[in-house]
Amino acid sequence: MDRFIEFQRFMNLESATDLIDILDQNGIPYEIDDSAVRFDLSATSYNPLEKQIVVKVKEFDFEKASEISPAAVCINFTETEDEHFLYSFSDDDIVNIISNPEEWKPDEVELAKKIAKARSIQLTADKIKSARKGKYEEQKLSEIKRISAVKGGASWFLLIGLLSMVNSVAFIMNQKIFFIFGLGVTRLVDSIIMGPNTEYMVPGLFLNMILSGILVLFWHYARQEKSWAFLTGVIFYGLDTLIFIFLEEWLSAGFHIFVLLIIGAGYYAIQEKNKNLQVMQSDHMQVGSSTDTDAR
Repeated sequence: MDRFIEFQRFMNLESATDLIDILDQNGIPYEIDDSAVRFDLSATSYNPLEKQIVVKVKEFDFEKASEISPAAVCINFTETEDEHFLYSFSDDDIVNIISNPEEWKPDEVELAKKIAKARSIQLTADKIKSARKGKYEEQKLSEIKRISAVKGGASWFLLIGLLSMVNSVAFIMNQKIFFIFGLGVTRLVDSIIMGPNTEYMVPGLFLNMILSGILVLFWHYARQEKSWAFLTGVIFYGLDTLIFIFLEEWLSAGFHIFVLLIIGAGYYAIQEKNKNLQVMQSDHMQVGSSTDTDAR
């Protein structure tokens, strides 16, 4: 447990200064191994970007050193820098990481800065501003598409409810008008209750108003981006589709399925937003936890 083991690698002694200062301040013994540099200086294969400076700590101090090391220093100890996925990123991608640090982990942002320095990428104000503007426009376009999907799906609930009532009124007035997007259940009420029994016309019409009103209620809450309204509405309209399948009215059934796909897209858009919010909250909690650990 008294032996020194590798804790962190650096490209040069200067980049290891922050870690060495922290170890000194906390009284943690360390060793600096630069033998690889001394050996490679005489070799033709020397690569100045390789991590050749090794900071070692005693085995029983490793956990303590990990806890007090800032996130900027504590990159993944188990992988070399050359193996990190950020090294496969283009220069523009590296600039985007640095320009939008809230979307990345602190250690990834710091590594991106090191990569930018190694590649001599000029981080000018205009370049960073352009990267942030591009990200903002991308997010804005994505949000417009998401809102469009939600509103588009929600609007079908209102349209279905209104067309269902129009179908019922047309049936009472003996008009040969039928909108295929209307509810199958209201059509059954028209045919079974109001058709042969004119005395039940008013109760039948009232029942159809309630059924159509349910769709209007779904529309009201769906446009407020309530997931339950979309999900319940999809189930309700999906069961209604089975009526046309049972009656073998394939055109109406096909259009019902088409509408279900549009409504389902609205539900999916809300779920994607909720998932992204959960990821952002989780990232903020991790960053906060990391900050508290560094403070301690």
